[in-house]
Amino acid sequence: MSAELCSSVALQTHRIDELGELIRPSLRGKTDDPMAKNYEVATQIFLNGMKFARSGDYDAAAPLISCAFLLDYRSVKPAMALPSDSDISKKNFILDCELLKKLTEHETPRITKAILLILQSHHFAYHPTLGQNMIAIAMSALDCLFRCIESDPEIEKPENFIIGGCLNRKILLKHKSAFHMMMGNRKQAIKDLTKALKIDEFYTDARVFRANIWVG
Repeated sequence: MSAELCSSVALQTHRIDELGELIRPSLRGKTDDPMAKNYEVATQIFLNGMKFARSGDYDAAAPLISCAFLLDYRSVKPAMALPSDSDISKKNFILDCELLKKLTEHETPRITKAILLILQSHHFAYHPTLGQNMIAIAMSALDCLFRCIESDPEIEKPENFIIGGCLNRKILLKHKSAFHMMMGNRKQAIKDLTKALKIDEFYTDARVFRANIWVG
């Protein structure tokens, strides 16, 4: 593993661990649905990350927003721009393009930057002029993350808390499948999800998304 990647991983672990209890708040008595729990946890992480982002602390914000996106992409609320009447409390719920651009251009570690580029690409993938370029950027970022994990498999072990323990190949394959679908490549999208299921046969998202492609 390169010195750059070692430094990157160390920072991810430190930041997430420092704010650790947000990764695993208790939902006892509310629901037994793991997807609902993930969404609840991811939403809390996203809101905390947005507070840092709005205050200008991009070093703290970037890994939290990245973690929320990987844990449950629905927790991240992107928008082209903030409503003109937004007060500060509402701003913490919305990741507007201007702020997302600042986060992706900030000197964050390579792993975090790659995840933020994937997030950004999801947002712009259907843009009439930017879409194809953004998909290409996302695929390059995904390849970068796969190489990171291949060079050091310890990265995707949840107990190491890299990006809150949410960075792993099965989640990356789910996102890769989504971008293949955006390009109209259904066959490759199914292959990506099948690979994810070979890693974890109980990965519900991959099974559901693959079924949707088959019947779509």
